[in-house]
Amino acid sequence: MKKPNYSANPLPPSAILHAGMGRKTRILKGEKTMKKVLTGLVAGLLAASMLLMTACDGNKDNKDTSSGSVDTTKSYTYKDSVSTMTSNWNPHTYQTEDDNYLTEFIRVGLYGFVFNDEKHPVEGKEAYSGYKIIPEMAASEPVDVTEKVKAEHPEFNIPESATKGYAYTIDLNPKATWEDGTKIDADTYVYSMQKLLDPKLLNYRATDYYAQQLCIAGAEYYANQGQTKTISVNTVIKNDGLADLAAFLEKYKDTDMSLNWAYSFNKKYDPETKTWTEEGLTDEIVKTTIKPADLLNIYIEQAKANDGTEEDGTAYFCDEAYVDWTYPSDISYDTVGLYKSGDYQITMVLGKSLTGFNLLYSLTSNWIVYEDLYEANLKQTGDAWTSTYNTSVETTKS
Repeated sequence: MKKPNYSANPLPPSAILHAGMGRKTRILKGEKTMKKVLTGLVAGLLAASMLLMTACDGNKDNKDTSSGSVDTTKSYTYKDSVSTMTSNWNPHTYQTEDDNYLTEFIRVGLYGFVFNDEKHPVEGKEAYSGYKIIPEMAASEPVDVTEKVKAEHPEFNIPESATKGYAYTIDLNPKATWEDGTKIDADTYVYSMQKLLDPKLLNYRATDYYAQQLCIAGAEYYANQGQTKTISVNTVIKNDGLADLAAFLEKYKDTDMSLNWAYSFNKKYDPETKTWTEEGLTDEIVKTTIKPADLLNIYIEQAKANDGTEEDGTAYFCDEAYVDWTYPSDISYDTVGLYKSGDYQITMVLGKSLTGFNLLYSLTSNWIVYEDLYEANLKQTGDAWTSTYNTSVETTKS
């Protein structure tokens, strides 16, 4: 059994910074745009398995910058080899790190990390000994408006006791544009989130915004409406509004449970012979004929056999045991906690509290898409919708 991870941030800031600082881009000029030359990137990949990023003019003078200083009036070429060709860098659907690699060159997060230097000093630290979080596509740090949103928008179900950490306004950088000069404003962010969560599209990255550290209020229900999903006992208790585990056991007492035997126990249990075996063990969630109360007892017994407690076994059961659950239908996007509150301001409402470093780190990525091009690349086959946005130079705006 794996211990549930209750830490909002399992890595220390320094470790996360090290892992997250793989960005190959750096803002060299004061005015921020999304403009990068994607053609050079993809053409370089296809021609020579070499990623080639060029800015607008090229460093014609080949000025020596080996001293460590950077001439911000010049443009530079960055070259890097890749082992696998990227094929899909759509922020809503990419699945592999190989595809995500390219996004670092053509997309900018709301916030970013820079190592402190003479231009970005961190108070109390020597140069090059720390980092600083800076607004990139945002104009400033988020402003906590939990109390205001709780009073004005009861549909988001912010806990009555909450006073901070559940709702923020984010001012957007008014100078940010797409490569053709089209402005990037609050409408861009709201449209893009609505498409990301669109239940007809079943976008792979949708869970990044409701099943991870950053959990947007209402996003899970909107994205999964009408669908039957295999979800954990803890999630069912939350979704059904049940008082506790006892209420779950009563309501679902005749339900066949599912679990990943390999993940939970490294063996599987046969309820007919009442024996354990490793034969046929697979690392996947499978449905069983075991009812909730019986499976809970199995978790508790195994926890005790491994020097754990009944409480440990119960926690494992709630995290690692699953049931099939159908989400309600006909849910409006108005119930999703990401909306326009000004031409260049969005309000983000969260389903669970997030503050400080963890909040800003969660916003170092971005979900925005170029609306006209995105719509042009939507395709319907029967009831299924797909998108070829960001799969070629022609289908990409940066």
